[in-house]
Amino acid sequence: MVTKGAVPVYTESGAGVPTGTATNTSTAGFITSSTTSHTTVIATFDVAYSNTPICIVTPANAAAAALAGNATGYFALASTTALTITTSASTSADAWSYFCIEAE
Repeated sequence: MVTKGAVPVYTESGAGVPTGTATNTSTAGFITSSTTSHTTVIATFDVAYSNTPICIVTPANAAAAALAGNATGYFALASTTALTITTSASTSADAWSYFCIEAE
């Protein structure tokens, strides 16, 4: 599968700015949070989906894996315009991989 499109816009609940790789798309990619305190990382899709996509999110480094393994864990919520990853408060550079597809 080859995905195309612009890199999503990344934001988070803290004052920092998360980063993504240059090859990320709204379909798949890696996102790393900043080291400022945050509880959410958001990828705003470059083009809105017609229907809410199904998204799979997995930890992509030890910091994210530690969050995934703690008592509150993590969860991802997709809308037609964005993917939001929510965790307990973190000041680590948590890396996540995501894959989103639209079902008709």
